[in-house]
Amino acid sequence: MSSWLHSLDPVAFRIPVPGLPPLEVRWYGLAYLLGFYLAFLLLRRWTADPARNCAAADGIGRFDPAEFISTAALGVVIGGRLGYALLYDPHLLIGFSARFPFWELLAIWHGGMASHGGMVGVGVATLLYARRRGLSARCLFDLAAVATPPGLGLGRLANFVNGELYGRPAPSWLPWAVRFPQEIAGADPVRIAAIRSNPAAAALLTPRHPSQLYEALLEGLVLFLILRWLALREHARGMIGAWFLILYAIFRFLVEFSREPDVGVGLQWLGLSRGQWLSLAMLGVGMVLARRWKAGGA
Repeated sequence: MSSWLHSLDPVAFRIPVPGLPPLEVRWYGLAYLLGFYLAFLLLRRWTADPARNCAAADGIGRFDPAEFISTAALGVVIGGRLGYALLYDPHLLIGFSARFPFWELLAIWHGGMASHGGMVGVGVATLLYARRRGLSARCLFDLAAVATPPGLGLGRLANFVNGELYGRPAPSWLPWAVRFPQEIAGADPVRIAAIRSNPAAAALLTPRHPSQLYEALLEGLVLFLILRWLALREHARGMIGAWFLILYAIFRFLVEFSREPDVGVGLQWLGLSRGQWLSLAMLGVGMVLARRWKAGGA
């Protein structure tokens, strides 16, 4: 069989804890941390040179990259989790248990973050930070747009390691198709291991597009290179942020054709996924902002 059987461990390493199960450090969490750290480095380097800094004329001396990243990170987590609950799994809002953290909405280590919700969270966090520091929100949107793609790419790579958000069935000739045990076993590590060790069971898996890698390439590397190229040229305030929304929406819309629709949601009107409809909404917002900000509107 030419397709590769997914065999990656979502746990990066385990830390022994006396008297307790070992503490698992997962690639997904490390991807988030590294993404925020890379964003901090990009912002610090970008804002160090006033000649290349869109916000230099708007009081950038009061801009603290570490403080801004901390604020944005909080926006990502809150927006991403709330977005996932509202758009894909409302049960999280009313699910409670006797185990920590007691409210299922807070158990983010169990998975469930919506990228569109995370971006809304970053937008709100950026507005609040701009108001608190007396900075131009449009300049901060530009800075955030340039710094965000590496984290998006790392997050998609972590999705691939986890074997989640996998693609639709791939044609037989596709050499990089992947068989995901999670297709049958979900996130149960015992069942996943059993399928991997059983060639007959593994043969029943469907070769699929590694759509997570497609997204990592487009939303991470390609988006970063385009936005960085745009940022080195003169633009009206906020235009880089608007182009981020436009390009991300286009890339996400296209990749969704190769991505398996979310369980329990499926395809919707006109045969499009919910992610595609959300991306179309994001595209509309980005185009409206680009037109308005290019003309100098507030």
